[in-house]
Amino acid sequence: MRLARGGGPDYPLAGWHAARPAEESLDMTPTTRAAIAFAAAACLAFVAPRPADASNPLDDAAACAGSLIGNATADLAQGRDDRFEEGVDLAYAGYLTHVFAARGAYKQADVELADKILAVNTDRIIEAANSNAFDSEVYEQIVACSQFLALQVMRNAAVYADNAKRIAALSADNKNRIRRLVKAGRR
Repeated sequence: MRLARGGGPDYPLAGWHAARPAEESLDMTPTTRAAIAFAAAACLAFVAPRPADASNPLDDAAACAGSLIGNATADLAQGRDDRFEEGVDLAYAGYLTHVFAARGAYKQADVELADKILAVNTDRIIEAANSNAFDSEVYEQIVACSQFLALQVMRNAAVYADNAKRIAALSADNKNRIRRLVKAGRR
């Protein structure tokens, strides 16, 4: 069987498909063909293994938390303490709720790497704010990360409720450290 390029009135989806001689052709409408193609693509999306270098949910949560903390730190430097409080609280609530919801599924080394990802993204956003590189792309990332982390809390509401005091204490500790760093050298 040879592969032929699809397209045209009999096959509405552009792409590769198996070409068949007329005597072997299947009698399908374009809608049926499209439905089969969609179903096959959906199955592959759920069954196909992810590449080894693909991000994982822990890294995504850490990266988003770092982005929010960086943005909140920039807010603090501009005198917007309320935004700082909310940003850091959401960052740690989403990130730590995700970690706690995993119930030990992550190795210690994975969590340590995720913490480094959080720190790198924090620095990246602060640098963007300090160098006037905070553009619409960075802003959209902050908004998307806020939504992602809020969903972590909402999807794992019971885990958040069980760990709320612990999360609040960790957030408060880190807010105090960040305030100290931001205020250092300012008189």
